[in-house]
Amino acid sequence: MTMEDSDKNLNDSASKEKAIEYSDTWTEEDLQDLSTSRFLTARILMKQIKIYLILEPGDVVLLDFPGANETKRRPAVILSSRLYHRVRPDVILGLITTQLNSATSFSDYHLRDWSHARLSRPSAFRSFLITLPRSVIKRRLGKLSSRDWAVVREKIQLALG
Repeated sequence: MTMEDSDKNLNDSASKEKAIEYSDTWTEEDLQDLSTSRFLTARILMKQIKIYLILEPGDVVLLDFPGANETKRRPAVILSSRLYHRVRPDVILGLITTQLNSATSFSDYHLRDWSHARLSRPSAFRSFLITLPRSVIKRRLGKLSSRDWAVVREKIQLALG
């Protein structure tokens, strides 16, 4: 590589930075760089907040769950996939409640194996879905049984259509 080539590469790098800085001059290549940059930023942030939990679909976790009227510490089930977790710093969750009398909708399900999921009392899944940062998860409690997880997936399908 000659000195001239080296200068040209520096100028190309500088122009790329300017292209990202000024949105009216973005090229398709710059957008790809920006997309990669956001992905890397999310991965770095995930490491900085020390998320060591390996989350799997069907895991039952404890978190401060924002409700319609108040935020309450409660269990929830992980609904998002492993692929989703690889590229996103957040998680998609479904509500778990001990208020069995209120869980009567077609998209609700009374968990049969609630103790297998390490829940302290009989509980129900409700199709109240939310996306939150992984950092709100306090700890992993357990995992839904395969029988409960299969029905929960069916209920989500019914709720979303």
